[in-house]
Amino acid sequence: MHIFFTLAAFMVVTPDLARAQTIPSILDALSASLGGFVVVGVALALVFFVWGMATFVLRAGNDSELVAARKRMLWGVIGLTLVVSVWGAVEVVRTLVGVPDISTCDKTQIDPATLKPVECI
Repeated sequence: MHIFFTLAAFMVVTPDLARAQTIPSILDALSASLGGFVVVGVALALVFFVWGMATFVLRAGNDSELVAARKRMLWGVIGLTLVVSVWGAVEVVRTLVGVPDISTCDKTQIDPATLKPVECI
């Protein structure tokens, strides 16, 4: 099952990386591809944490359930920390290298000289 997820992630990122020719364009492609993974990763980590918290509250009398609930909450927090840390590290490197944020690029601007849309750098 892990091979499937690794292969799926590789297939999503590979086309962006194939078009990238410079270090800034590689970081830009990684940043763009990582956006979807960050959303899914944060959502899964939060669901896992809330599931553990609900189990912890609802099964307060059963010691084995409490241990399992604590583990779920711990792994939810660890997963959330890892996802946010990787996303933050990519953003820091992207900023240090000088790659502009593609989410703030306004593609509706028109260059008055050529009457063509302004390219995002």
